[in-house]
Amino acid sequence: MKLVELVFFVLVLAGITVVYVSEMRLFAAFLKNKSKGRCGTILRTKRTALLHILAACVTLVLGYMHFIEPYWLQVNKVSIRTEKLKKTDLRVVQISDLHCEMKARNEKRMIKLINKLDPDVIIFSGDCLNSLDALGLFKQTLKSLNASIGKYAVKGDCGIHIRQRRSPDSTRHVGVHGKA
Repeated sequence: MKLVELVFFVLVLAGITVVYVSEMRLFAAFLKNKSKGRCGTILRTKRTALLHILAACVTLVLGYMHFIEPYWLQVNKVSIRTEKLKKTDLRVVQISDLHCEMKARNEKRMIKLINKLDPDVIIFSGDCLNSLDALGLFKQTLKSLNASIGKYAVKGDCGIHIRQRRSPDSTRHVGVHGKA
């Protein structure tokens, strides 16, 4: 991880921590006042209302990142017509950002979806793993994909970070060409 990325990560984590710690302190004060019979409101000022909104937004974003986005498959079909390839019909499937984990998420659905498209060429454009522990799942996923001409792969930035930790070649022995 580059220094800039590390600094950004630490600042975001610190900001999230400040929001939630402030929210917990505010909620504790609310419970304390309520137990003493004081009828206060948790939304006393614009500052506390903003704090609640920030906490809710952070919670929604984290929920989206963990429960929705990792399970989202998206297919975009694009037809490219050119005079140079007038007599050719070539179906290319491009895959990226699989981010395999130990627990399978979209891999089986993706295999069925891609094989149903009957591609001639499959191009995997990187970010295959989130951890080396998922290498077996990634290899099995690639091996299960069918392409009449071939499968090709390149590294993404996540693959580079994992590769720097001396990982084995993630696409060797699964019928994938290119540098992965």
